[in-house]
Amino acid sequence: MYTPPPRPQRSGLAVAAMICGIVGVFTFWLFGIVPIVATVFGFVSAAGIKRSSGARTGLGMARAGWVLGILGIVGGGLFVWGVVTDRIGDSKDTASVIDLEIGDCLVDLSGQGTVFEVELVDCDLPHAGEVFHVGELDPNRARAFPGDSVVSDEVGAACLAQFEPFVGKNYNLSVLEVQFLQSNAIGWKATRGRYTCIIFEPGIDVSSTLRNALR
Repeated sequence: MYTPPPRPQRSGLAVAAMICGIVGVFTFWLFGIVPIVATVFGFVSAAGIKRSSGARTGLGMARAGWVLGILGIVGGGLFVWGVVTDRIGDSKDTASVIDLEIGDCLVDLSGQGTVFEVELVDCDLPHAGEVFHVGELDPNRARAFPGDSVVSDEVGAACLAQFEPFVGKNYNLSVLEVQFLQSNAIGWKATRGRYTCIIFEPGIDVSSTLRNALR
């Protein structure tokens, strides 16, 4: 009596590998483990199918699983690298005014009154102003607050003195302007009378540093 051989069974692990591979390659930035599972399932199921001598099928799905899994892993790695290096995500950041440094670029200059934080952006992107000098009027905390107008006069003079060394052109001959942030009576001692000089081109957002702009 003739008994037909059993029909080959499709490998469930191969099916799972392909499904995980498809899901992983499209959602690697959300579920980083899925591409890894797809890769492992794909290799294991492919090896099992080859050893089954035809009893199991699904080699193509197993291969698709590990190929898509590897693509998902690579994509996930590139995504993490992009986020860590600020190449992916919001290029803007915020900073306390007392932490501003020369070369920081500000999104806008619209702040009025007391300013605690400003929004920063990479200087290669459009921005309204750039920090070109910072200093302190009371570095030893030994000076009483002289009044807002006196502070403004001293800060303005200090900023203008640093304008030409930064831009490379005399302020009176330049199209650029200067704005500054200064300490008030409340923050005078805590910040040592810190001030920040900002350079900008009126009415225009620039997309590069104004250092040595010569205009």
